[in-house]
Amino acid sequence: MKKNLLNNISKTVSEPGASIPALSLFLKTLIMVFLIVLTSVSLNAQGIIELKSYLEKTKTSPDPVLVSKAKHLESLVTELQPTVYLSNSIVTGNTKAKCAEVKASAIDQLSSDNSLFNDIELITIRLESPADMGFVLDLSKLNGFTKLKYIYFLCEFDGDAKELQKLFIPTAGITVLYMVSIPS
Repeated sequence: MKKNLLNNISKTVSEPGASIPALSLFLKTLIMVFLIVLTSVSLNAQGIIELKSYLEKTKTSPDPVLVSKAKHLESLVTELQPTVYLSNSIVTGNTKAKCAEVKASAIDQLSSDNSLFNDIELITIRLESPADMGFVLDLSKLNGFTKLKYIYFLCEFDGDAKELQKLFIPTAGITVLYMVSIPS
């Protein structure tokens, strides 16, 4: 089928008075399909993505839905939001929280069923030292988070994506991001 399509295109272009606009339309359509597939695959990849580069890519996308999602994510990360805090065995926060902030020592609490988790879209996992990297989080087991879209690793030491990738088992529909931010 591909061969026939290419033969038809080459015949159309090689004929005298060929329709260049038809070829141009075909190429534009082909390029748009390629970009949409490429963007979709790269944004939904099951790896970990650096937050800043993810926001830059999605905010400059030709797709207005992706731009809107990027702006929403940026507001979740940078603006004051109702938040649930998990530390050791303590869970505190707002009943309509959009975000959760978790210390590495409290990772196991994420798989518990808690009504405070219902509206959370972003979980920030704070890694204060390399010693905090002794867990593996299975994202498919986060059943209480019905609106979860993002996991965000905030690494407060010189960590890298390869090492952070080992901290989770991915699942469809959840984008995993990271940022290295070493406090001064």
